[in-house]
Amino acid sequence: MKIIKFLLLIPFLLSSFLIYAQTKSKIPSTWRLPFSDMPTMNETIVKKEIEKVLTAFGQANNALDLNLKLVDDKEKGFIDRVYSYKGKLIATEWVRNGGENASRTCYLDDHQNIRLVVDNEHGNTWFNDIYSYILGENNRLLRFEFRTDEISYDNKGTGHYKEENIPLSQKLGKVKLLKKAEQSNDLDNDDLDYKELQNTISLLLQKAEYLEKNRVGIHYFKGEVDWKYAIIMQLEILNNGQINGKYRYKKSKANLQLKGQLTEERFALTETDSGGKTTGLFKVRFIEAAKAEGKWYKPNDKKNIHYIDLSPVASYAF
Repeated sequence: MKIIKFLLLIPFLLSSFLIYAQTKSKIPSTWRLPFSDMPTMNETIVKKEIEKVLTAFGQANNALDLNLKLVDDKEKGFIDRVYSYKGKLIATEWVRNGGENASRTCYLDDHQNIRLVVDNEHGNTWFNDIYSYILGENNRLLRFEFRTDEISYDNKGTGHYKEENIPLSQKLGKVKLLKKAEQSNDLDNDDLDYKELQNTISLLLQKAEYLEKNRVGIHYFKGEVDWKYAIIMQLEILNNGQINGKYRYKKSKANLQLKGQLTEERFALTETDSGGKTTGLFKVRFIEAAKAEGKWYKPNDKKNIHYIDLSPVASYAF
């Protein structure tokens, strides 16, 4: 009888295990960019690999909340970016050639080796992307170029690329092979010095970590709600990332209290009035070294979202 009862329990136990496994699989304990050790230099395969890496990075930046650190180069006035996930460096982006119109992004594999370099440049009428894929231990290289010379401008003076909204797979289908496979000693050509790239990445990481440590303290911001209602804000960031602060509309004398938490480059704040009642919620992300943007909404009304932008100021008298 006991054996029969046990056999009857097997389907239930199996289904319970499957439900548990499916639930656990939705929570990534580790994550990395999906690079493959490809033995071939086949152009089509490499293009698919580039698409896979860039797609995964874009999805992870939204879904996994990648740690984004921003390095503000005050001498040149540029913002550089360092991405990591659970302590592992994923990608870095910096301005190159001394101008805002040229940038370089390096994507790293799970061993912190550079595997993909994307160079972007544009002028008034043209746009150029070069994808440099580095394969395996021998650092063999394939380089592709995507170029369009058509940029149109709207009535606000904002430029739009003809190809900007096409799917990534379609865009990569149009890229042209620039060079044949090269050996590691040729990586110094065409501004692809591997050691120099590694040194730049290391320097940016050091700067980002220094800025993160020095974010603790009192910060003042001015900004706008929906780009028309002026606000001023004071935030004190503690060592554990806890935030205490206050803000008010510039035309008002009544301060609203703020409490929240800084998580990497994002912070969530709860707004309360003088009676302690929760009156609003902030979800904000730093988009530059100190500049931030996000949204505000009432506690029980997430459909009516109001947009927030904040810029740092030296001080403000509340």
